[in-house]
Amino acid sequence: VYARGGDIYDAQGGSFADPASSLAAFTVGAVRASGYSHNEAESFSSLGPTRGGAAKPDIAGPDGLSSRIFGPNGFYGTSASTPAVAATIAVILGANPDLSPVEAADRLAAAAANDHLVWAAPDPALGAGRARLWSVDGEFARGCGTSGGAMIAAPLLWWGRFRRRGACPR
Repeated sequence: VYARGGDIYDAQGGSFADPASSLAAFTVGAVRASGYSHNEAESFSSLGPTRGGAAKPDIAGPDGLSSRIFGPNGFYGTSASTPAVAATIAVILGANPDLSPVEAADRLAAAAANDHLVWAAPDPALGAGRARLWSVDGEFARGCGTSGGAMIAAPLLWWGRFRRRGACPR
């Protein structure tokens, strides 16, 4: 949600405010987790470019995630998608401790799922695309209960927790 002077608006182009408008900030848009690989960005997710013309967001992540606090009703917004993307970057850093956080974020952005083979410029709603997690051997991780290359949506935490054991929760 974008608010100014007490009025609330759906996100519009140039809706990134400071500090997110900084080139040094790695910004995350929100995409509903259910149907993640095909959903558009949420209507409240900020749209780029910034007022200064910088391409934002950098990437999109899932929202509508279950948690201990929000339960099965889901946790929505970029407040949910940002920690999911940060956790994905942490997994990348754990598998590649020689990388800097910026390099790990760049790898995540380079592997982001999008519906286009080549974009002339980052998408104003999804940035590099929908974040997805791949295994150390370069293949995309298959999440618990998913088919094909799994997006990081809800299976992210389960994948990281059960990957070493090779099992998914039943």
